Amino acid sequence: MPHVPAPVRAALGLAAVAVDQAKTLPERAVQLPVLAAGSAMAAALRAHQRYAALTSRGDEVIARLRGAPEEPPEWATFDGPPAAAEGKSSAFDAVGDQD
Repeated sequence: MPHVPAPVRAALGLAAVAVDQAKTLPERAVQLPVLAAGSAMAAALRAHQRYAALTSRGDEVIARLRGAPEEPPEWATFDGPPAAAEGKSSAFDAVGDQD
């Protein structure tokens, strides 16, 4: 029997694997939409996280170039300190007194 070159043997192996995979395709076809949606959502989340990280890094560079702002930006609004309840240590203690 003559020696078969390695590329030919590899091609035959690839064909055999393709046939084996094609036999399981009907069972896997049911899962494909779910896998595709999950992969798309994961990719979108990773892209969003990367974009947010790059934006944050860009903000750091801009702040370093311009210097830190004296005041917080207009969009950064914070609530004032909570009003202390009469003789209560937290707002949760005052909940029962709302009769």
